[in-house]
Amino acid sequence: MEVTYVVAYLLSSVLVVLAVERFMKVFFENRKTGLLLAVSSYLLYLFFSSFMFLMFDIPLVNGTISIVAFLIISTNYEASLIKKIFATVCCFVFFATIETLVIVLFNLINVTITGESMSDKTLVFIIRGFFSYILSYLLQSFKAIRKNHNISSTYWLASIFIPILLLYTVVVLIFFTNSPPIITISIIVAVLGVNVLALYLQNSLSAAYEDELNLKLYAQEKEYYLTQYQTMQESIDKVKSLRHDMKLHLATIETLLSEKNLSEISDYVDTLLGEIRGSEVYSDTGNLAFDSIINHKLRDAGERKIKLSMEVDIPQKINVEIVDVATILGNLLDNALDAIETVNEKWLKLRIRHKKEVLYIKVENPFDGRIIHNDENNKNINNIVSRKTGADHGYGLKNIRKSVDKYNGEMDITHDKNTFSVSLLLLVNSHEYDVPVASNY
Repeated sequence: MEVTYVVAYLLSSVLVVLAVERFMKVFFENRKTGLLLAVSSYLLYLFFSSFMFLMFDIPLVNGTISIVAFLIISTNYEASLIKKIFATVCCFVFFATIETLVIVLFNLINVTITGESMSDKTLVFIIRGFFSYILSYLLQSFKAIRKNHNISSTYWLASIFIPILLLYTVVVLIFFTNSPPIITISIIVAVLGVNVLALYLQNSLSAAYEDELNLKLYAQEKEYYLTQYQTMQESIDKVKSLRHDMKLHLATIETLLSEKNLSEISDYVDTLLGEIRGSEVYSDTGNLAFDSIINHKLRDAGERKIKLSMEVDIPQKINVEIVDVATILGNLLDNALDAIETVNEKWLKLRIRHKKEVLYIKVENPFDGRIIHNDENNKNINNIVSRKTGADHGYGLKNIRKSVDKYNGEMDITHDKNTFSVSLLLLVNSHEYDVPVASNY
């Protein structure tokens, strides 16, 4: 075996491995393993695939190694198992089709020019490597497909059959028919095009799903802001009303004092305080995102007789997107309020603090002691799922974790028989701001 042949194959294999890394970025956004482990998985694929090809060159074995390697590589990324399988199948079909196309095309040229030789194979390897890398680099522009949207398993399974069917078509065409070379090449190019089109449609579907999700979040954001505006306006109106009637109220209390009617004084004062509490603003830091969500979620706390203990100390501006604030704080408060409904002693503790570049959030509440895990054989705290019912249940904690990971943060869930607690740390950079206004209740 010529040295040039081996070197050419190894160099082309390096390009293919780089192309695989690019191709994986079409499907996956976040890597969950360390850089060393991820690089090691790609290097192992390079080593075993090259060794088996150069030593034995058995197509079935080479193909099996590639499929297993792609699936192992996909475990470096955050995604569902079915999405990893889909990525593995698409990756294998994509590179197998490219290699087949280059070989068939080159054989067609060889028929009319030089005939098969070791130098011809060397050139095939180099062309395969460059062509694979260029196409995978272009496909990397599909960004929406990387998002970990909650698309149904039925769709993923249907999508898997497209590349499998295409690969089957190519195999039958090459090994079981005697089609003219130009027809064979045309069909292989069409198969490659359909495979790219399938990825494009998948990307378009993910983009449409993301747009729909953003519309829902924007609608929720508007509702939060409207509630905040109404709460602030009611509070202002109450203050104006009390100020306008202050002389009357004081005169009435003075009359009752002169008559030493303490019970009526107490009732009268309670009535005035009730009017103030009826429009209570729970958070007034000047940070519209946090204030609006807190006030919106807790607006009925008084009517539900929930005892609140709050400490919100944050600047008016923090580099946390409103979507993430709504996802994190909205879901935490929703879960806490739902849990409170199952117990007699109703209370909720909320702590939000910002110091330097760290945002700390903690929500603590009582619950009935029942915990449901995603896997009853694995009672890890990270496997806790919602007890809600409905099409959208079970995504609250998952979505919180995604937002926390976005800011390289940490999420800690603890509980005993009666108390459930969620603590978050987010790494954020605050803008320039004045001295923050703390809200303590």
